[in-house]
This record gives sequence, structure tokens and C-alpha cells, in this order.
Amino acid sequence: MIFTCANLRNKKCNIKVDGGDGTSSLNKVMLNDEELHITDIRMIESSLTKEHVNIVVFLSQPYKKKNELFLEYSWLQHNKKLEDEDRVETANKDCCTLFDKLPCFTKCDTENTFEGRFDGTYDMSVIYNTGEYLISPTTKTVLSLKNVESVFFERMASYQKNFDITFGQSGGNTSSIFTINRKKFYKVVKETLKDKEQYEGGPDPLPWPSMLRTMKNEQLNWKKVAELFIGGEEDDDDDVSSDWSEGSEEEDDDEDDDAEFADLVDEEEEEEEVEEESEDDFTEEEVEEEEEEDIFDIEECNSPKKRKYDSDSTDETEPKKTKL
Repeated sequence: MIFTCANLRNKKCNIKVDGGDGTSSLNKVMLNDEELHITDIRMIESSLTKEHVNIVVFLSQPYKKKNELFLEYSWLQHNKKLEDEDRVETANKDCCTLFDKLPCFTKCDTENTFEGRFDGTYDMSVIYNTGEYLISPTTKTVLSLKNVESVFFERMASYQKNFDITFGQSGGNTSSIFTINRKKFYKVVKETLKDKEQYEGGPDPLPWPSMLRTMKNEQLNWKKVAELFIGGEEDDDDDVSSDWSEGSEEEDDDEDDDAEFADLVDEEEEEEEVEEESEDDFTEEEVEEEEEEDIFDIEECNSPKKRKYDSDSTDETEPKKTKL
């Protein structure tokens, strides 16, 4: 069966399984007539929205300096006379039939997956859980969970939409997955890693250089490090989760919208009050000015005519009468 090896420059590979039919106990897997020394094989099925069947082969001895081989089988390139749904089903069945007689073969759960970005990569990808491994076929990344002792959840404030997880491994090593959508995948990740000790931090990333240095100098385990830098282990018996719960973001958004609407209403009411007060003041001033003008006109009418004065003399003179 012809596959494409994604992490060997998309090289075409002819895969054969000797003993896969149950008639032989050799169970050899041959790649282009070369035997592969295999420990595990994991299969991720294709779908109408996913082109490839992914086969991840874990090796006990490297092949071309690779400890894992990412094989791909495209349903779009085969059985072109069939309907799309039948082509998908046929591709999954053919790949499963090839490997399912091997004791190290397992199909991955395609339901309980989550999206994130492995450290050392630049792309977001779907991450599949096999129990022993977390696998990302898109970025050709594998994380073994066998040596993981603790899991640290970071950037866990209720207003943050994404969070990160860091895996504390035996020997003091770490590996991380970033930018996991909180609303969609928080519960999935918690359930996926339920067998590991889990610790939740605050809104900021944890100070890993300082934590690892302290762990090494003082010979601490992950639990002691978590107590020192976070403040204690989460109580799983009480089913404690983060301060975020599903729907809280929508509630917060609704509360913020209500608060903004209330503030706008208050501001409009204040502006209307100020405008009414200014209009009242302006009206009172107009009335006062009109009253003063009326009083002045009345005084002018009632006052006697004043004598005119000659500008050249201080004597008072009567106005001259002109003969007609």
C-alpha cells in the first residue's frame, strides 16, 4: 500500500505488513523492502473535512534519523469513481485492514480532540490523544505522556479567552502547548490529563527559568515547586476548576453591555438636566432684560423735556423758533 511520508520530504513509501493476515507470527512491517523496528502504531481516520488518513509509526531504532514516521494516505487520490462518503470509508477501512492484526496498532479517538500550538512550532493544529501520546499530524509533533508527572495551566484569568499548559516531566524537563481556546477545550484538556497532577496559575505565565533553577538547586519535586510558586495543589476531590465556567464570558459581556447602557442613559439624563437649567437661566435673563427695557421706556416717557445748552456758552437758551 502506497503512503506519503510527511516528515521525509513527502517521499512515496510502499508499506507491507508480513504476518498481518494472522498466518505468520513475524509481524514485520516493511518500508520499501526495509524492515522497520516498531514499538507502536497509531491511526487517525480521515473524514469529509480531513483529506488524509494519518498513520504515526513509533520506532525503537531510527529510520533515516527519524524516531517517528508520519504516513499519509489521501482518499482524494483513490477510488475516484465512488461517492465522497464511500471514498472516505474505503480509505479508512483499507488502512485499518493493513495494520489491525498487529498488537501494537491502535486507532485514535477523533472526538475528544483540542486545538493548540506546540512549542517549537508556528501553526495551530488539532491535537489527538492516544493515552500514551499527544499527536499533531499537521505539525508532525508527538508528546509522550509516559514521563509527564504534572501539568500546569497558565494564563487562567476569567477575562482571558486562551490559556497555555506546560508539562512537567521527570528529570526536570518541560514541554508546552500554547493558545488553547478556553471556552471550547478547557474541559476536554482537564479530562484528557485527569491522570496527571494539575495546577492552575494566575493571569500571567509562570516564571519557568526561576522555577527550574529553584527546583534544581533545592532538589524539589514538581509538587513542592507548585506550592512554592503557585500556592498549593488544586483539590481534585472537591472538583475545583478555574474561576471561569462555560457561559461566563457571555454573562460578563452582557453585564458590560448593561453597564455601558446604564452609563450612557445617565450621561444623557445629566446633559438634558444641564440643558434645561441653562434654558431656564437664559429665559430668566431675557425676562429681566425685557422688564428693564420696559421700565426705561416708561421713565423716558414721563420725564420732562430737558433744556438744550449752547455749546459755546454756559447760559441756558431757549430753542429757536422758526417762522413759517
